[in-house]
Amino acid sequence: MRHVNEIVPYNEFWGNCITNMFTSILQKEHPSYVPLVYSNSYEYHISPFRLDYTKEYYDFFGDNIFVFNRYNFFNKENFLPELKNIIINNPYVTLYVDLFYWNKDCTYYNRIHSNHFAFVIGFDEEEDVFYAFEDDVSLNYDLRKIPTQNVIQAFHSEFKEDYEDYRIITFKNNDLKPYVLDLDNIKADSERLIHRLEFFLERKHVLDEERPLTEITNVHHYTYEFGKISNRMKGNIIFFRKLRDSGIISQELSDELIQIADEMIKKWMLVKNIFFNHCLRKKFSEIEKVEKRISELFIKEKDMWSKLVEYKPV
Repeated sequence: MRHVNEIVPYNEFWGNCITNMFTSILQKEHPSYVPLVYSNSYEYHISPFRLDYTKEYYDFFGDNIFVFNRYNFFNKENFLPELKNIIINNPYVTLYVDLFYWNKDCTYYNRIHSNHFAFVIGFDEEEDVFYAFEDDVSLNYDLRKIPTQNVIQAFHSEFKEDYEDYRIITFKNNDLKPYVLDLDNIKADSERLIHRLEFFLERKHVLDEERPLTEITNVHHYTYEFGKISNRMKGNIIFFRKLRDSGIISQELSDELIQIADEMIKKWMLVKNIFFNHCLRKKFSEIEKVEKRISELFIKEKDMWSKLVEYKPV
């Protein structure tokens, strides 16, 4: 038996596994909400250093759009028949797994144990696989075949923290009002980003002393995050084009912001590659030069958002 729910992965830009899952659902049901995935409601965190969307951003989905119905399997040891039945009867299902065993195309596979609610949309008993939307090492979000043995191992991993087994996602209200971009909200997010970038510039480093670079899992963590930031700049380009096409900012400002973001895409990838090569060759004394490059990029990003904050529509 083969069953695959009718849904298309959103892959114009990769925000993260959660936002791309939400956007894949929304582009089918409520397409006006797609711009949320590349909005500037993100921030940089320390300990460990990472880029993520804000708590307010995630809360918006739970408060206004989705209901996350949480369940446990009746028979955890033989959960596959129940999981298949759930997928057949519900279009939006996530399974709680450990990424270490899950998707062979992912950065975490056989490298890092990490909790993950996988968006599982189907299965094929003849091929002995499940279908899930996941990203790969290049952050391309698409349909992946997950061997059944991987599903079992990832679900039963002893490294998972204690959460429910699966979730069924439904809508709070099928009559959602169309989503509208608002310049004041965008400027507020820009100002928050500027303050966060200033914090890192005053701190003068992003690498965490508690995550020694002699451990390869930490090296993979940072290279993954640097790649995410480069990819985020791609999202910013889409964002600026959307603001231009919606008449929220001018063509002139859009062109200027896109040029800055495009330059940062390349420079963040350069940071990623230089950092990884230094770590592989154990040239840890050279890492300070990487920190300097990061500071320069944070200054450039701060200037980019400042231009948007200062913009006054004619």
